[in-house]
Amino acid sequence: MCVCASDGSVKAEIPASAAPVRALEQPMRMDGEVQDARIRAVLAIIERQPNSSVRELAGSVGLSARRLESLFRNETGAHIRHFIIEQRLRTAAHLLSTSDLSIKEIAYLIGYGHPSSFTRAFERRFVQSPKSFRQRAAAQNAK
Repeated sequence: MCVCASDGSVKAEIPASAAPVRALEQPMRMDGEVQDARIRAVLAIIERQPNSSVRELAGSVGLSARRLESLFRNETGAHIRHFIIEQRLRTAAHLLSTSDLSIKEIAYLIGYGHPSSFTRAFERRFVQSPKSFRQRAAAQNAK
């Protein structure tokens, strides 16, 4: 997976092994089980560019945002907005533990308009601040 800027340039490569602390509330069906080619395409885009909006994703596969949300839920069992947020936060966690980018830069890079919004979402997901997460990751890497 990579984090791409709005101009399409790659900002960081993220291994698929970047594991979450807490999983999505509802289990998602695996990519191979998704029947609809449009949803498979959306999953691939989200993996490459987690900062994509639902509207952008819908446009890329020729659907309205509402239709995409409905199809995504039917095919995967998860809400697309929750899935996008999860991917963004996984990306952020990886960047916090492997890069020297500031928390503010990471927030903007993964699609948050305000660092405070990113911090709140990160704390809800990982039960610690981005700064604490980075410090713990650095301490574990130093061992």
